[in-house]
Amino acid sequence: MTKARLIKNLYDYRETCARIEMLSLRVKKAERWLDMHGNEFISGTQLAGRTITDMPIAHGGVSSPTEKTAIRLMDADFDTTINVSDLDRDIRELETLKGVKVQMDILVGSLQDRERFIIAAHLIDGLRWKETGKRYAAEYGEELTEGALQHIMRKGLDRMLNVARAGE
Repeated sequence: MTKARLIKNLYDYRETCARIEMLSLRVKKAERWLDMHGNEFISGTQLAGRTITDMPIAHGGVSSPTEKTAIRLMDADFDTTINVSDLDRDIRELETLKGVKVQMDILVGSLQDRERFIIAAHLIDGLRWKETGKRYAAEYGEELTEGALQHIMRKGLDRMLNVARAGE
């Protein structure tokens, strides 16, 4: 892992966590739907379509109230169609993001408290150095210059890189 990749992963940490949650919900929803319905058709009707091929139609019209009601019910229960290739892509992305998150959690866990605090405040939370310094002073009771904060952050990043390289 390079230092640039490490910093990017730290900047993206919150977005990664949110994306993991979103993909997890999407995959769970798709799995639940597949558990209930599988790849089958209901009465010869493909759920992905907007027409119902075997629905009793009132008065022979294709836009009958019966068909409209059935389509509304299908839309309510199945707001998206299950595309297996999209589901596979989501699962692969989810596994990749989970791996990145676990790695970042391990690397952040390898830091000393003050390094972790500064890296979390500046890189993960996205605070400017002035706000990071204020938060640091409130937490630890001492004010540090921007240069001192940057020095502690660089030491923490170097520690994280050493741990990452040792794990490769």
